[in-house]
Amino acid sequence: MANLKTIADLAGVSTGTASRILNEDQTLSVSSKTREAVITTAAQLKYQTPRARKRAAQKRDQGRAPVSYTHLRA
Repeated sequence: MANLKTIADLAGVSTGTASRILNEDQTLSVSSKTREAVITTAAQLKYQTPRARKRAAQKRDQGRAPVSYTHLRA
């Protein structure tokens, strides 16, 4: 899986800039070309922010009951 540093390096920006773009920081002032480069690179590498990965995992686990095997002994 791609990480933020890889995306930043390929897009030619710092990891901080890549992070702020991917997290949709409205206070960041970058050109549309730079923003597009980071977003396109992240999409090509199928990058998900940690927040998005967590939401996907929670959604995937929704409705599953936790199972405890502590009563089983070998």
